[in-house]
Amino acid sequence: AGAATLEVASQVQVALVSTGDELVKAGDERRFGQIYDSNGPMLSAMMREFGASPRPPSSAPDESEALIATLRNAMECPIVLTVGGMSMGTHDLVPQSFESLGVKWRFHGVSMRPGKPMAYGVGPDGQQVFGLPGNPVSAFVCAWLFVRMAIRGLEGFAPLPPETVHAKLAEDIKPHRDSRPAYIPARVWGDDGKGLLAAPTKWSGSSDPFGLVEANALLYLPNPNKVTVAGLGVDVIPTTGGFE
Repeated sequence: AGAATLEVASQVQVALVSTGDELVKAGDERRFGQIYDSNGPMLSAMMREFGASPRPPSSAPDESEALIATLRNAMECPIVLTVGGMSMGTHDLVPQSFESLGVKWRFHGVSMRPGKPMAYGVGPDGQQVFGLPGNPVSAFVCAWLFVRMAIRGLEGFAPLPPETVHAKLAEDIKPHRDSRPAYIPARVWGDDGKGLLAAPTKWSGSSDPFGLVEANALLYLPNPNKVTVAGLGVDVIPTTGGFE
């Protein structure tokens, strides 16, 4: 093309830390009361899809000194993601542990479902710090809506929110007793060239990762406490390459 110089950006390194005494790495023995860490592998794959270079996921127990040591190591990267420990329980030590390392929180808590406990802060050297909720669908949604923008911005792209596509609901959605805007795992498909149809996948809440397996989009409901009827126009956020 005759170009003598090119403007490029390096891949952004991302540190991933899953927190909780109950977590076990896949392949290790699982004891009573423990669960396998599915968020680490899921988020690693998402970071690669977003164009970043994730470190191998690490984990930290619900113990202050060990957690702070793990977070200090993670903050060598320009983007740091932690999963879990962001609510208000006695074992939710992540916010104050980051504060002890110089992180200034810009917000903690978002009016959305799932993903309400999410936090965002900036480290002493400009690190972009995201405290994601521990439930897998919450972590997925927050990463797609927020972390992706930070990665794009650091790699030289416009840090725009994810694109939305217009579709029509294929079925009624019952109202929820929750007024927070909702981002629901959904399946979107073409209707013989007449447009796109969308329907929620079978999903029982933010702790249920299996609704994401069949999903290729997030269905946005600004007023989920109202009946949403089939045929209504809705916005969806694609989470795969396209719709069939």
